[in-house]
Amino acid sequence: MASRSVLVKCYWACYWINLVLSHIVAIVYWICIYPEEPKRNLVNNIYNMWIHAVPPLTFTVDHMVVAHPSRLLHFLYPFVLTLGYAGFTYVYYLLGGLDPIGRTFIYRMLDYEKPVRALKTFGMITALLVCCSALQYGVYRLRVFIARKLGKLQ
Repeated sequence: MASRSVLVKCYWACYWINLVLSHIVAIVYWICIYPEEPKRNLVNNIYNMWIHAVPPLTFTVDHMVVAHPSRLLHFLYPFVLTLGYAGFTYVYYLLGGLDPIGRTFIYRMLDYEKPVRALKTFGMITALLVCCSALQYGVYRLRVFIARKLGKLQ
């Protein structure tokens, strides 16, 4: 059985991945995917808000109130997962995978028939990943500052 400290570290890594990638998914969805979707009814719009806008907000509030340690190098955890996702989408393309409409790409921005666009997308997502990680590290530093001012930390 793994030691408690190893399990806690794995939990923290998963927490950081979820925290940062929820922001990236929301940003990419609202900027790149939502404008291309057909206009939907009110229920679908509420659903989109629920799954693409609420999580980053609730995770940031959670990050503000829960005493998890944060470091700038924690951006490596979501970066590794992003590399894995990039590998998956490329293998999916090579094996002839299709989206529900029959296209050879999962998302238009990841169309490997246009490799420069796909590489630019992953480059921009990596930069966004670093920015979102730095933002969440700033939230952590703000939390520590407030805790010190309130006398909750020595």
